Amino acid sequence: MSKQTGTFITSKYAGGEKKKQETFKNGKLHSEANSPAYVEFNRDGSIKMEAFYKNGSHCSDGKPAIIKYHSNGNRKVEEYCNNKQLNRLDGPAYIEYFENGKIKLEEYRVKGVLTRDDGPAILKYKEDLLDNIKKGLSPVLNPLMNTFGVGTSSRNINQDSVKYYLFNVQYYKNGKKHRDPSDGPADITYKNNGDIKSEKYYKNGNLVDY
Repeated sequence: MSKQTGTFITSKYAGGEKKKQETFKNGKLHSEANSPAYVEFNRDGSIKMEAFYKNGSHCSDGKPAIIKYHSNGNRKVEEYCNNKQLNRLDGPAYIEYFENGKIKLEEYRVKGVLTRDDGPAILKYKEDLLDNIKKGLSPVLNPLMNTFGVGTSSRNINQDSVKYYLFNVQYYKNGKKHRDPSDGPADITYKNNGDIKSEKYYKNGNLVDY
């Protein structure tokens, strides 16, 4: 079948279910009317991943060029790309989410390089079971404890029992971990109560004493 122009099912599961669908224009992947040019499906028909293209290259145009989904339908990953590189000037170029929709990771990149002038280029978030819940559960007898380092899946946990917090930030400039020591540490890890657990100072990618 010619793939010059049009939308085609390009792969199926063994049972015949649609697995991949691609849209072409003049032989190149190309999104039309804000629809993804490339779509991957789970066996049940739900979307696993979708990607937006312009004349064969990933194109964001103000929205994610690549979107991946958790099995529950919530977004898992968003990637802003241009010319095959993570790239965004007005926010994080890469965003990862927990199954419940909360942000897990943000990365600021320009032309694929970690860099940011007005804040950390990497922000990591974490979910921990509240201390009183941990005390009432055994990691051996209760498999739900595995979720947060002690688990399986956050969808099985009552979210009122979970502490969501900023866990780590890292400052980068032009691909190197960097922050003027007089402005503060370049790598900071936090406890779930907001207190600083550890901090490190970097200049031009080198760990420094301060």
